[in-house]
Amino acid sequence: MEGFKRNLLPAVAGALSSVWCVLWVLNTAVGLWALVDLLGLYFPGLPPAVAAAVEWLLAVWDWLRWPVWFATLVLALWVFYLAVMHLAKMLPIVERLPARVRWLAWFVAGFGLALDLLVNWVVFTVLCLQLPAQASELVTGRLQRYIRLQPTGLLGQWRQGIARWMEPLLDPFDPTGDHI
Repeated sequence: MEGFKRNLLPAVAGALSSVWCVLWVLNTAVGLWALVDLLGLYFPGLPPAVAAAVEWLLAVWDWLRWPVWFATLVLALWVFYLAVMHLAKMLPIVERLPARVRWLAWFVAGFGLALDLLVNWVVFTVLCLQLPAQASELVTGRLQRYIRLQPTGLLGQWRQGIARWMEPLLDPFDPTGDHI
């Protein structure tokens, strides 16, 4: 099972990053076209079918924009989580590292903490339909709370399902092996 996890996680991470890159390119292209449309810069030689397709794409993108941004924030939080967990493993040798490396490590940890608070307040509030229990609660605290509590009703089961889905993405990378 350990070898399976070791091979599966990089594959999943690679697939997620590929999907994210495609969506980011789409976001940029649609954003540029929306800017052109906003400025009234039309291309007179554009065939009507292409113009109609672009208008349809803009309409669809209006619906997809927020889920893509939410997924981007969660993916960025996971990358920062991986970095911070690696830094946690490096704590015994931190004093031997150059000062600029220590400062960069603290910057990464601080930015990751700020991103964690943002994702908890924005993405997970919408995803779980519940505000954080405390203003300073991190995503990990929310997920631990959902796993600890017995789910009541469909919404409780939904929240616990989210926490259980996130567990294999976080636990293998924690130095203790049990993050949630």
